[in-house]
Parts: sequence; C-alpha cells; structure tokens
Amino acid sequence: MVKIYVKRILAGEMTLEQVPQRWREAVREALEGAEEGEPDEESIEPESAAESEPESAGNTDGTDLPDMTKAELLGYCEEHGIEAYASWSKGEIIAAIEAAA
Repeated sequence: MVKIYVKRILAGEMTLEQVPQRWREAVREALEGAEEGEPDEESIEPESAAESEPESAGNTDGTDLPDMTKAELLGYCEEHGIEAYASWSKGEIIAAIEAAA
C-alpha cells in the first residue's frame, strides 16, 4: 500500500494529507527516503514500462475512480473480484483497484 500511495503522491495525483491515517507515517518515511535517494523494499520505481504509463486513475476500463462514490467503488470491486471492505476509506479502495490492475 505504501508503494501505491508514494507513486500517486509523486505523480501529483494526491497529497500526503489524503493518505489514510494508518498509512501516513510509513508513506512519509518512504517519501523522505525517495528524496534522499535511499532505495528500500518500498522502492517507488515502476517494475515495468506498462506500470509507469498512467491510465484513467489506474484501471483498464477507463473509469475515473476518484469521481466515483464509495458505494460505486465497492460495486466495481465486487464486479471485478477485487477484495475491498466497506470499512475502508475511498482512497484505500482506489488503491486496491489500482493494485489489482
């Protein structure tokens, strides 16, 4: 999850304040490491060129995830077999969808 949030922050898609509280400190540390050039297991480098190409909010069917409601995101996850829970924040659900893409 940290890797996903770091990539989205570096791409300008979100801010650290938008990261769910339980992930925020780990993301902050990963961002500091990225600024200092320290590689770690949460490396922010994409694994492939395809992964670095931005799609519409990170999924393959052109749906604009940030514009969807939480209920729509949960429905999308159910339709596509992606694990997500109603207790998750909208950002966490979007991250799960992007991780599954």
